[in-house]
Amino acid sequence: MPTTYTTNLKLVQPDLTTTGWGTLVNNSLTALVDVAVSGVENVDVTAGNIAMTINDGAQGTNDARNMFIVVEGTLPANRTVTVPTNSKLYFVHNDTSGAYTLSFEAAAGVLIPQGKKVPLYSDGTDILYAFDHLGSLTLDTALAATSGGTGQSSYAVGDLLYADTTTSLAKLAAVAEGSVLRSKGTGTAPAWEQVDLTTDVTDVLPPANGGTGLSDPGANGNVLRSDGAGNWVSGTLASATTSAEGLVELATDAEVQAGTDTTRAITPDALRKGALVLRTASSGPFAPGTTAIDYTSIPAWVKRITVMFASLSTSGSNLIDIQLGDSGGIETSGYLGSQGNMISGVGTSNYGGDAFEVRYYSSAVSYSGQFVLTLVDPVVNTWVGTGVYGSTGSTSVSFTGGTKSLSGTLDRLRISANGDSFAAGTINIMYE
Repeated sequence: MPTTYTTNLKLVQPDLTTTGWGTLVNNSLTALVDVAVSGVENVDVTAGNIAMTINDGAQGTNDARNMFIVVEGTLPANRTVTVPTNSKLYFVHNDTSGAYTLSFEAAAGVLIPQGKKVPLYSDGTDILYAFDHLGSLTLDTALAATSGGTGQSSYAVGDLLYADTTTSLAKLAAVAEGSVLRSKGTGTAPAWEQVDLTTDVTDVLPPANGGTGLSDPGANGNVLRSDGAGNWVSGTLASATTSAEGLVELATDAEVQAGTDTTRAITPDALRKGALVLRTASSGPFAPGTTAIDYTSIPAWVKRITVMFASLSTSGSNLIDIQLGDSGGIETSGYLGSQGNMISGVGTSNYGGDAFEVRYYSSAVSYSGQFVLTLVDPVVNTWVGTGVYGSTGSTSVSFTGGTKSLSGTLDRLRISANGDSFAAGTINIMYE
């Protein structure tokens, strides 16, 4: 049988009848198996591409039969190392320098990064990576981001990864609850921060999400109210009335006392203060010749008036008159009633018709008491009055009562000495 050679490693298959077959096996089989399993071949690509060979039964220059191929040299251009299309396993080390690529191929192949050692195999046509799956892998150092890793070997719960350079990743530690991840701009690391409603929110939060749906609250004094359709609207409110809701303003004490406002509300405190209005006292010593005291601008809402005397005396013994009036002036007729005086007996008489009368005994005494006027019929402006006065300087008691219908709404009142003049004491009125 003639000598033949294996297909891939070209190992000798000697004819056993051949003379010197032991030498042939040693040189063309054993030595070749040794380099195929553990041999190292160094090839220099500085001068150009290299085509490696596998010779029949013998080693040669740039022998592709070796298991380990070390490619050396300085690359002046992209270089290619070509091996035969025989099926074979290779470990290739790109030990070159220079800013160019190195390709290891048969019919086709792969690029070997500089400084890297790569397991490859030929499938009989092309050079391929020797394996594409590992059940597990343990590295002494963390796999760099440039190789598809993170460069990190440990983490805390909540850590986030971000690119801190163009070739590496860094950890952003978690912070307290409630912060959000904010971009700090191009080329700057992100950060956990609170949301800034002034700069971070650019849209209007709708009512369904707890907002108002409004970007502008409107003019000063506007109020926010529902339109009944799931929206908030901003605007002014009309004043409230007895039949419509709206804005309610509180009345001042003066407005309560004036009693003319129809829109403002009254607080209990204002009601308490405004219900009883004490007018400025006209007190003695009276100016010489003062025969009457007028109270004007009494509000239209008044329903009761109290006329008060304190130690009041006059220059004579004429009756003291209390007269009512409206916008047309003081009315001097239409007063119906009677008055009396009790001292060591009783003296009485009907009104003369020109006033509510208070009997006065003499200038030697003074009277203290009150006369109360009450509106009994606002349709015809009818008032009734009654009063009792005690004296100082005698045991006299004066009493009086009567009625008067005005031609209009009461707005004034007069206390007159009826021809005499007031001498001393105090006069005042209170209305409610």
